[in-house]
Amino acid sequence: MDKKKYTVHFSNEYGKLKQMNIRQKIGYIWDYHKVYFFLLMLAALVVFYIADALHQRSREIVLQGFFSNDDYNLFDAGAIAEDFGKYLNLNSKQRVVFDDSLYIELDSASEYVVASQGKISGYIAAKELDFIVTTPELVQHYSTHIPLMDLEDFLPNNLLSNLNEYLYYVEGMDSVKKAYALDLSQSRFMKNTDYKGDTSYFLIIPSNVPASEALFSFVRYAFDD
Repeated sequence: MDKKKYTVHFSNEYGKLKQMNIRQKIGYIWDYHKVYFFLLMLAALVVFYIADALHQRSREIVLQGFFSNDDYNLFDAGAIAEDFGKYLNLNSKQRVVFDDSLYIELDSASEYVVASQGKISGYIAAKELDFIVTTPELVQHYSTHIPLMDLEDFLPNNLLSNLNEYLYYVEGMDSVKKAYALDLSQSRFMKNTDYKGDTSYFLIIPSNVPASEALFSFVRYAFDD
């Protein structure tokens, strides 16, 4: 549309609007220009999400953990991350990242399971994963496929003495039973809930855990009444 045609078009549109009341104007503008409003809103959302993503990436990750196979919604990753962040008194440049969306099913080739397993393996390989909370079956699986921390050696003595009864012993990659997992049945996530299921959940820690001190704090938080 050249300048002259644009001027004529604008004048015609202005003339139409001038003869309408406010409700008619709003309806007319919406009917004929809603596509532009939608595109503008979409562009604003894209800008917002990009800006938010860049902001999040600029913040230090203090602790990162995954919750898998949470069929009973016991581990609300967002709520736990927010509450634990307050527990640690984090500043605006720090954050806790938890994910409760993963699901692993041994011998399954479904895309979701493969993606979940790939995410766990990738984050461990990149030394960016501090812990996994999962089921006994998967604890047995991971203990023979991934180097895990022996909690008797890893946890500080004062913390270990308080949690000794919750240690869970399974065979590792060397076929020797060690305390590779921590039973969470008496943790804040399961103890004071209406959970009636018979599935147990355990916390395991990769041997290349990047944030030991923050992880010790998370374990204390988990069992702090």
